[in-house]
Amino acid sequence: MPRPTALLLAVLLSSPCGLVLSRTACALPPTGPDVALELRHGLGAPSGLMGLGLVVTPWRHLSLEGGLGYDLGGPRLALGARARLPLANRGVRPTLALGGGLFGGPFSDVDGIEGPASTSGVLLTWANAEASLELSLGDRTRFRLLYGWRALLNPDRVRCGEGARTRGCSDLGEREAFAPYVGVALGYML
Repeated sequence: MPRPTALLLAVLLSSPCGLVLSRTACALPPTGPDVALELRHGLGAPSGLMGLGLVVTPWRHLSLEGGLGYDLGGPRLALGARARLPLANRGVRPTLALGGGLFGGPFSDVDGIEGPASTSGVLLTWANAEASLELSLGDRTRFRLLYGWRALLNPDRVRCGEGARTRGCSDLGEREAFAPYVGVALGYML
């Protein structure tokens, strides 16, 4: 009759995981959440033209994020979440994601060289929905391309200020009500 230790060893060696327990082979939960710092750049994006974000991934299929950035009107604050679908565990490990959130801050609409169409400092809030493709550039570095749509939650706050051109300002709330954005992010795992 086999000893219990020999039987346990035989079961471990014959399992798909073997003695070395692999996260992907055995679908074991991670030892803790992944945390990354992202440098972000976008046009109309939640973190503005330039920003920093903190991304916490408690599970490989979910990321929670917050960010601070700067846009033409001033600082931006963004909060969101993404559902993630890893496509491969080799190479650049592409991951598709769908997410959404809220962002806001002071607003200024700049149309070319003619200057602002509304005064800076108007605090606006948007909701956003986006799709992104994330690629790993090594063990600790990630690159993300994103495309989304933003919806203005408080269009009644848009006002044409003193010195602003009236042409284009009267429909500013309508133009900002639902608009696309694009962006990129470079993240480093902490």
